[in-house]
Amino acid sequence: MATDYPSTSFNIGLNTTDIQYFQKKAWKAMRVASLADQLAGAGAGAAITRITELTNTEWGYQAILTLVPDDTTFGVVGDNRLKDNERGLTSYDQTVTFDQFRKAFKTEGQMADRSSWIRFAGQAADQLSFWGRDIKDRLLINTLSGISYDTEVNGAARTSQFPQCRFAADVSAPSANRYFIINDSGTLESGKATGDVSSKSVPSWNTFIDMRTELPLMRIKPLRGQWGNGRDLYICLVHPRTMGLIKKDTTFQQNWRDALSRGEGNVLFRGAESYMVDGILIISHRYVYNTLGAASGSKWGSGGTVDGTRSLFLGAQAIGMVEMGGPVWVPDEDDYKNNHSISQRIRFGFKKAVWPDQWMGDSDEDFGVVAVDHYLPTGATTYS
Repeated sequence: MATDYPSTSFNIGLNTTDIQYFQKKAWKAMRVASLADQLAGAGAGAAITRITELTNTEWGYQAILTLVPDDTTFGVVGDNRLKDNERGLTSYDQTVTFDQFRKAFKTEGQMADRSSWIRFAGQAADQLSFWGRDIKDRLLINTLSGISYDTEVNGAARTSQFPQCRFAADVSAPSANRYFIINDSGTLESGKATGDVSSKSVPSWNTFIDMRTELPLMRIKPLRGQWGNGRDLYICLVHPRTMGLIKKDTTFQQNWRDALSRGEGNVLFRGAESYMVDGILIISHRYVYNTLGAASGSKWGSGGTVDGTRSLFLGAQAIGMVEMGGPVWVPDEDDYKNNHSISQRIRFGFKKAVWPDQWMGDSDEDFGVVAVDHYLPTGATTYS
């Protein structure tokens, strides 16, 4: 929790204790409900590596994401000499940039709003908490999906200032060997693009199992025991309509029933529908990238008219997230203390982890995320 609480000498209604209380309330609510915060951990075993301290480097203090691939060398046997045959610990450092985000709410005036400062602060805490987790989750999905911040998570043009943030330029498209589509036969295929997605590119649970089978071969590190009751697992983020398709799949239904009988298929994730089946923790989230909000001609398929979505398979250290302290509140009064306002600032940043993949000739590949593009059906509503 940030400790640089603002001075309250100008503020009649809230003292420092009040501010600390509502800051903590907003931060706790953000941590509980945010997808980014739930996937984050301090070590190398979480899908999101949380960075909260700067490292002193030769270029100054920076937020560093250290990638640690599994070592596959063999050591020595018996009494063979180990001296001079030591293996250096292999790691790759990446700098993660962060920026400041601010938002404020204000009352309309003493006559329009006669509620107390405390009541107003409580209402603002709820809204500022939602705002904080909302922008983090949107930018998380943009970054993992390799979608520019100019584009919303539903494919529409973004009208906010997000493209101006300092880490917007760090967004990179899925690397060549970490990108697949589901083809017209319902199977995974590499070397394609969004223009190759059609209305026949429908996912099945068998397709997801095929992807799960490939992930260890691609050296995507699993989440070892974090949610899997001691088992290695991978996370799959899907759009709610993709989850709807999967839940109707008879193979999924049977495998989930089997998992429940073993005590492994329980819904484990706060704030989202989730299931753990066949070593996959599949999580439904409405911000998973899709084209429902894109204009006709700018969607996917050969004519740009096919709606699609980008499901994401995550292993360990898929992305780095910098958090420089918790939310900081600054209350203010204007127009001769007739209007009350409260602002909140948060500082964070994302960078998708990329490394020189030694199994692919040291080509730059995404370290812990694989993108799978496929068809997304139209629902009963026009919401996107």
